[in-house]
Amino acid sequence: MSTPHNNANKGDIAKKVIMPGDPLRAKWIADNFLKNVKVVSSVRGIEVFTGEYKNEIISVMASGMGMPSMMIYAWELFEDYDVDCIIRIGTSGGYLPKTKINDLVFSMSVSTDSNIQTHFNVPADWHFSPCANFELLSKAIEIAKIKKINYHVGPTVCTDGIYTLKNLEPDFYKEKIWSDLNVLCSDMETYALYACANFFDKKALAILNVVVNTTDRNGLDSEERETKLINMVEIALETCINI
Repeated sequence: MSTPHNNANKGDIAKKVIMPGDPLRAKWIADNFLKNVKVVSSVRGIEVFTGEYKNEIISVMASGMGMPSMMIYAWELFEDYDVDCIIRIGTSGGYLPKTKINDLVFSMSVSTDSNIQTHFNVPADWHFSPCANFELLSKAIEIAKIKKINYHVGPTVCTDGIYTLKNLEPDFYKEKIWSDLNVLCSDMETYALYACANFFDKKALAILNVVVNTTDRNGLDSEERETKLINMVEIALETCINI
């Protein structure tokens, strides 16, 4: 069985999936953390890797950038491939002084500036803020404490775009609104993942690595964003095998 976006056979994809945004990051995870790896799909250049991590079968695939891309892949994984759990690992922009470069953020709940909720039959003038699975969130926090990794837990926001037309809505305007509400950081995929997980009654968690902070604009470069996010990857994998 396959879908228009995934040519894996049913059973080729594990029940637990690690999902970065970047296809190169997915390959890096498979090459460095999994054993006996097989590529079970490669439609549109999005390779799906299935292998073993500490004797448990795990799959890794990229979501691509943005909520529509995440929604397609997460929807098909949950509905067509019977995946039980997706852990998103991705980069984010910190909104608060305390969310420093390379800190981890566990997204407890997520807001959005998008109307993507209408695809779940939620009226546009309603506000649905899906949340993480409590079991996954609790286990990830426990592992982060053991590893003594700097982390934050709380609300995040998922945006439709990185760039804003300055004459319409300056970047700092949105950033100030979210930071005034103590939203920890922003990304572009978590809302779609959590909404899909809530809709299908599955488990999801987003572990976000702060790579830029909007309070000072410092951040990691593109190469570092591909390969120097080991803490995030290890916590995701350890969480997968301990639930």
